[in-house]
Amino acid sequence: MDFVVVDRDNSDSLQHYGILGMKWGIRRYQKTDGSLTPAGQKRYSDSNSGNYTDKQRKNNSRSYNKYRKKNEVDPELYNTFTKNNEKLVSEYADLEKKRLELLRDRGPEAIAKRATEKYQEEKSESKDPFDKTEMIGEDIYSHDQWDMDDAEYLLGQSDKEFNQIASKGIAKKRELREAWKNEVQNYAGDSAKDSFGMFYGVTEKIFRDTVGRDQTSYWDEFYERTGKALDDERSKIKHSDDILEHHGILGMKWGIRRYQNPDGTLTAEGKERYSNIPADSRIIPKGTAIYRIADSVSDPTYGRRKYVSLTKDDHQKWKSEIGDYNISRGIRQYDIRYKTVEDIAVAPATKLGELFCEELKKDSGFMQRAIDETRAIEKRTGYKTSGFDDALSYSLAMQTDMGKQFIEKLIGQGYGAIEDYHGRNVAKDPIILLDPDNKIRKKAVRYL
Repeated sequence: MDFVVVDRDNSDSLQHYGILGMKWGIRRYQKTDGSLTPAGQKRYSDSNSGNYTDKQRKNNSRSYNKYRKKNEVDPELYNTFTKNNEKLVSEYADLEKKRLELLRDRGPEAIAKRATEKYQEEKSESKDPFDKTEMIGEDIYSHDQWDMDDAEYLLGQSDKEFNQIASKGIAKKRELREAWKNEVQNYAGDSAKDSFGMFYGVTEKIFRDTVGRDQTSYWDEFYERTGKALDDERSKIKHSDDILEHHGILGMKWGIRRYQNPDGTLTAEGKERYSNIPADSRIIPKGTAIYRIADSVSDPTYGRRKYVSLTKDDHQKWKSEIGDYNISRGIRQYDIRYKTVEDIAVAPATKLGELFCEELKKDSGFMQRAIDETRAIEKRTGYKTSGFDDALSYSLAMQTDMGKQFIEKLIGQGYGAIEDYHGRNVAKDPIILLDPDNKIRKKAVRYL
């Protein structure tokens, strides 16, 4: 399209011309969802590439992958991306800033009031067991592992303006994600792997530029203010029959556990109590919140294992790594929170190596079969394992014969989970639950 300004009778006139074949609402280079058409990919690949030569792209790819492995943002790529997508970044930042202003100005008090209402509904005889607003309200009211996603969901149910801004922000973030993928291709070529961890860092940088500080300090302040608002709401409840009393025992000290050391290992009394639990394991205590991204609400268990996160930070990384990727492919994703219903013994990642050596002693041909299986899954998936421990962990993920054999042995030895060595390239403490269906209970489900 061309816009031509002409001077006529000392007044400005704006004339708009089209081209042959144009149709109203149909773009040549962009689809209705914001992604590029094949013609658009070719055009913007040429215009946004910075006229990179093959040699420059090869050098860029080395730099990009160095940062990607550390889940950090390549600064040169970030600057190029924000320059080439200035309007999109600005629109996303404006929506983010507006969302944060609404959260800051009325979020904590509104969320505390709403949580209290939903908590009372959850405790009433007429409660709806499938109403997730009641479940989230109860969690926030009782300080039970709630996070910002819970708070924003609850606020969005009662605040239409906030819900509209948040929904627009999600849609704009998906556009930003698509633009980032194209920029990575332009900058580093086909050899560069797309990194969701790096994109998470990009949105963090935009967040920091928008509000003038990082997310951690902002959320800490928000949690503190919401906690005070919740205390105010609790003080208004009179004559409640639903009272929780907490009693200790003689000799108790704050922050000191009787059966567990600070690093998660068992004390002498703990080992005696949990004598049926392997001594080299750490314990995920009963009642612990764990998190997972799934393709369905039911989230069935396949191969007697589930991949989960124990911390919100790890969960956020998996949301960026897996959730955003699957959403971009049109696959619905669900954010699921579980609670453990029993203590779970976690085997160290090195336990797989011990099992491998045990099998090797029994069967001289085991080594060759393991090598053949590993090479086969590498060829099928295109992923290259980075070493012995990674190959063993990957065998669990891909359900090879060796992986299935190890799962059976771990369960037989009393373990309910194992550290996911293969997942450490994304998260700090990834966990694989073994035979999880009787060990966890679903608490909340949200559509991403």
